[in-house]
Amino acid sequence: MKIAIISITENGKELSNIIKDYLIKNPRFIKIDIYFKNVKNTINNIFFKYDAIIGIMATGILIRSIANQITSKDKDPAILSIDEKGQSVISLLSGHLGGANELTNIISEIINAKPIITTATDINNKLSIDSLANKYFWKIENVHDIVIFNKAILNNQSIDLLVNIKQEKYLKEFLHTKKEINLIKNNSNNSTIIAKYKSKILKIIPEKMVFGIGSKKNISMKNVLIAIKTVCTQLNIDINRIDSLATVDVKQNEEGIILASEKLKLPLFIIKTEDIKNFKSEDCTKSKFVEKTIGAYGVCEPCALMKAGLNSKLIYKKTAFNGVTIAVAISNEK
Repeated sequence: MKIAIISITENGKELSNIIKDYLIKNPRFIKIDIYFKNVKNTINNIFFKYDAIIGIMATGILIRSIANQITSKDKDPAILSIDEKGQSVISLLSGHLGGANELTNIISEIINAKPIITTATDINNKLSIDSLANKYFWKIENVHDIVIFNKAILNNQSIDLLVNIKQEKYLKEFLHTKKEINLIKNNSNNSTIIAKYKSKILKIIPEKMVFGIGSKKNISMKNVLIAIKTVCTQLNIDINRIDSLATVDVKQNEEGIILASEKLKLPLFIIKTEDIKNFKSEDCTKSKFVEKTIGAYGVCEPCALMKAGLNSKLIYKKTAFNGVTIAVAISNEK
């Protein structure tokens, strides 16, 4: 997640730095930029460049500043409002699909503030269809019908979720206590998920998820597996949600990586060093050591992004685990 924090007072600016210092340590947060004053102009320039915008100011100022930019719940960034003393964190926009509710809870813990979340499913301890989509990195095609499904859930009426065999594996444990959703296996390899309620249907497309992997020479399969499982835990997903692994051609014969892909029954894709040299992304960490060693500026981040394909983005930045580096990218490319 890329986050912009905007403040207009010295107290707000100080709070911005506190939040950034904590969040930047979490691999799930790719980039955090701080802006000071000029709220409306700043928001006009950055609104769709970030996954979340945090305004440390009066809620009224923030609402007036974002009003002309708001498009739809599947496109708008998460918007949070925080008072300059850090007493309350308000999830203002894109609570589910944009992840504002989750981010509100995270930041509230960091600054010891009261989280204010107003979405009906959350305050009634119900699982909404769009929060499920956010958790597993799914795209809902007909977003305007989400309200019908969430209303049914609020009224204690269950909905059906038709999934393939792999999807059932990573959903079964999470949903077994959620009476509001009936999980139905369709015994196919079709990746499109169908949610049904009476005559209404939601089409849901899981985004392609790629784990980019780098490693020291002669790394063990055990170390690779531990690294992958640790990242899954930190992303709060099941390992079966992964679509593929990717590494650089210099590592294509690395036994530990090969055996790990076979153990997990995941395809392993090889990215050419020369292609990485020509790949440009402002989100990739550039390492002089790696460039000196293999001739390219990085491994796990560019490999993940390149294999994920068009419009890919990092959801987990390069992190080292005992000789293994992992980065995760997603894309809505089919």
